[in-house]
Amino acid sequence: MGSEALGAHIVMMRDLGRVIPEPSSYEAVSTLEEAKDAVITLIVPKPPARESVRISIMMDKAVLDSIAKVSGNRSRFLEDAARAQLAQL
Repeated sequence: MGSEALGAHIVMMRDLGRVIPEPSSYEAVSTLEEAKDAVITLIVPKPPARESVRISIMMDKAVLDSIAKVSGNRSRFLEDAARAQLAQL
């Protein structure tokens, strides 16, 4: 379960354009004050299976043209915008 959660978190960070940090070593984590009483566990992320679905939508042409000017991938732009909006809910 931890592997799936970490994998989904990494995918979401990547989709939002965030930098994925390098994994921390056992040595680095074990020296942290906040980890002194913790059980340190290695978790290997498992990316979730993703399925893209083709949809058909109606949109104002001016909005679509504006998206095309700033992004080479309108689908990715709209998906990213939807994810950002959903994250705020």
